[in-house]
Amino acid sequence: MKTIFYLIITSLICITLVAAAQKTTESSKNVILQASDIKATSQLLKQSANVITDRLKTYGLETTVSILSDKSQIKIQLPYNVNVSEIEGLLTTKGDLDFYETLTLTEINALLKNKNHQELFKIDSNVSPSDAKLGCSAFENQEIVDTMENCLKSINLLSDYKLLWGLQNSNSISCLYALKTNTSLTRSDIETIKSSEDKTTQSVTIEIKFKPASEEKWAITTINSLGKPIAIVIDDKVFYTPVVKTPMEKGLCEITGNFTQEEVNYFLALVNNELLQMELILK
Repeated sequence: MKTIFYLIITSLICITLVAAAQKTTESSKNVILQASDIKATSQLLKQSANVITDRLKTYGLETTVSILSDKSQIKIQLPYNVNVSEIEGLLTTKGDLDFYETLTLTEINALLKNKNHQELFKIDSNVSPSDAKLGCSAFENQEIVDTMENCLKSINLLSDYKLLWGLQNSNSISCLYALKTNTSLTRSDIETIKSSEDKTTQSVTIEIKFKPASEEKWAITTINSLGKPIAIVIDDKVFYTPVVKTPMEKGLCEITGNFTQEEVNYFLALVNNELLQMELILK
């Protein structure tokens, strides 16, 4: 009788363990990142795994990240309901941060007129003079890039600016921007980046503090950009283009907009954690 009793208890324990394992499997999924260099060292893989873990934690996800050294891979266990495409940048983006002055479409047209060129761009009457979008598309349209390069070349500005695309908006549209190449401030100029929430309006603000040594350069950048956007760029992708309304002294910068906390957490996860030192590809 005791033997039968023990067998029943053992069976129940096994069933419970199997059910728990199935529940864990159903509530999570594995994502594999492949190092582009198949000879990536264990040290680099470990550093990358730590950066990704920290980024996902900042974003608000508790995950399990492990290294498959023999395959030069990193395995990430994510909650099953996470849309991987929405967080792919946290897993693969290096994290270089830059701030650039921009060139607006209105300024380009003014320069074209001064050079006696025929006006190339028709500006909608609803477009603000401070709008730095040079063209938008559902994909990174090379025709728009070629047109803008020819335009900048015609007014002798091609060597002074570079063209970068922005993130896709809620309508899956990306826009092109011209950024002044000799005015960049970088991640190394930053002291702190954080967010705050207005309890009354629930609006979220990104607060950036530059290091004392970079305060003057930031102030000059904002003076040069009064009434215009400054482009905040991560890995050659324009994230934000806040318009400068007043010169900013003491190294302060506040970015306001219709941000969700999730969007802000994504940005903070990239800029407040270490750089990825190797290229990783989502399998």
